[in-house]
Amino acid sequence: MKEDKNKEVRVMSAQDYFSKYPELKPKEVEVNRSNINQEEFMVFERYFSNVCYDYTVYKQLYTNQEKIDVMNHFNSLILSRMQIALYEKVGLSLARMLDREEMCGKDNLSLKRYVVLGESKGLEEKYQELLDLYSNSKMKKWRNRSIAHNDLKTMMKDEGVSYRPGFEVFGEMLEIIGEMISDIKGDHFSIDIDVVIPFDLNGDSFIAKMRRSNEGKIKDDW
Repeated sequence: MKEDKNKEVRVMSAQDYFSKYPELKPKEVEVNRSNINQEEFMVFERYFSNVCYDYTVYKQLYTNQEKIDVMNHFNSLILSRMQIALYEKVGLSLARMLDREEMCGKDNLSLKRYVVLGESKGLEEKYQELLDLYSNSKMKKWRNRSIAHNDLKTMMKDEGVSYRPGFEVFGEMLEIIGEMISDIKGDHFSIDIDVVIPFDLNGDSFIAKMRRSNEGKIKDDW
């Protein structure tokens, strides 16, 4: 293979790209952005990014049976408790983003707030899709049960697993919320919910260290 010195490579901006290929431009969602405080919205974006980070860590560690086997061999008790805690953190953080726009006269940092402020039919349609997924996937029921007081009748029922939505639901919800954030900002590119974590700090590196420890190849590398 030889370098093609005659071929010019040109990097185009998103505006230039979609001007040249208008058929590829995503459908624009009309949003009244003048109603939205951008500094405030950046806080919501940061919150979303943190949820994506936790989602990515969980996905890297707990959605592959081979990795789970390695962790079980290393320390099944502690790492299984970490799994439960991380699952609940992602799920409840997602649920908070679907809170009402205000409660008791105080504004909430919620997606509904920006749907209302944006005065957008397109946002309303996506938000309804999100609510339908939230209700139909058991997630709403799980959320209500998770934050409830220790109601005796509820606590006497051993229904924890049956209430839990599949982890893939979290990803589907994050995808929709990411689309809505792009719409509100006026971007033409979707947000990747899988965060790029430095190789030496990501889930694969973590599992590799545990595997080596299980095999007796390292002792003081933690």
